[in-house]
Order: sequence, then C-alpha cells, then structure tokens
Amino acid sequence: LDPNSNDDHPPTDVRAGQAFVLELYEALRRSPAWDDTLLVIVYDEHGGFYDHVPPPAVEDDSGYATLGVRVPALIIGPRVKQHVCHDVFDHTTLIKTILTRFADDPDQAIAQMPERVANAQHLGVVLADEPRTAIPAPDDARAAIDAWRGVARATREAAAAGEPSQAPDGAGRD
Repeated sequence: LDPNSNDDHPPTDVRAGQAFVLELYEALRRSPAWDDTLLVIVYDEHGGFYDHVPPPAVEDDSGYATLGVRVPALIIGPRVKQHVCHDVFDHTTLIKTILTRFADDPDQAIAQMPERVANAQHLGVVLADEPRTAIPAPDDARAAIDAWRGVARATREAAAAGEPSQAPDGAGRD
C-alpha cells in the first residue's frame, strides 16, 4: 500500500507501474547491448477478468490436470519476430528458455527439472536469427504510442456512440 510504489498491482496507481516498464524499455533500447537483449514481462495473475479460453490439459508430474488461467506476457526485443504468437507458454517456459540458452549441457539441466519444464515450449520459437532494424527509437516510439492512443480513443468513442467496432479481431462486437 506504499503510495510511492511503481508496480502494476492495485490499489496502487498502475500508471506508475506502466511508467516504470516504459523507463526500463527506453533504457534497454538505448543500450549498446540492445541487439542481444530480450525483455520478458510476465504478470503473476490474470487480473480477475473472465477468460473465454479454458486452461489446456497437461500430463506431467505436477499433480494438476490443467494449466491455470492465462496471464498477460510481453516478449520484447529486436530479435522478437513481429507477430502475435498463439503458442502455449507457461511460467516454466522461462526456466526452459534460460537453461536452453545458458546451461553448459541444456539437455542434462532440463532433465534434472520437473517434467513440466521438459514439456514447456521455450521462447526460441518467437525469436529471429537477426535483430530487426525497423524498431523506432524511444522518442519516435512515444510519438507512435500517442498516435495509437488517439486511434484507440476514437474507436472507443465511436463504440459508445453505437457505431460498430472496426477491430480486426472482432473485439467489441456481439
């Protein structure tokens, strides 16, 4: 309940958490190590919102029949392919990704982990061999974000006025 908190968790002001994420991104984007940087932001819960997609079944030694509810995650970096990935990841994806990339013997390291880690998809499926170069600089990114906000606001206002949504994924439609 610290009023100076910069996290995304209510009852604090989530804007402070989002500002922190933006500061972190901008620092990484300006870093000389940017071309080899991967920023992964994983939330610890789904925020209490209803999810229309049931958790997928799992068969491992965890004792659970399904994964839990989906949680938001952002995979950010110049080597991340520019697309929406529909693969199923879980929190053990991070463990498998780290072991796959950094362990001296990834197969042996993964074999020492619970079965869920071995079954997890690693983040390599969203990565490209070469960094993308068309990522806007932080100052240009802010302008792009402001433009996107204007379009999103206009779309919401049109929906409130009874105009049909133009969202390509059908969001806002019956």
